[in-house]
Amino acid sequence: MSNGIERWDRAAALLRATESDGEQTTIARVWVDDSGVVQIDNEQFADLWRKKGIVGRADHGRLYPKDGQAFVDELPYMYKGSHLRAQPIPLLELLAMEMVSK
Repeated sequence: MSNGIERWDRAAALLRATESDGEQTTIARVWVDDSGVVQIDNEQFADLWRKKGIVGRADHGRLYPKDGQAFVDELPYMYKGSHLRAQPIPLLELLAMEMVSK
């Protein structure tokens, strides 16, 4: 693997919205594929992040999907509100969820 991070070591993120009834809905899944490219399954957020990036922790500056795993790792610091929250999960757990939903 080119970036030196094994698949089982990588984190993915679920972007979840809390509805008015308290129910949580996953609105985006974000992960780094085996070639080191960030994958985002919600085109609206993908476009937003490619154009504007995110700022989670000030000492990390603005990050974009092109920044790879650092971008994914920063999502929980950017989206930590009561309505919209990024939940880090292991990549293998995300992949297992995908297999179950098919």
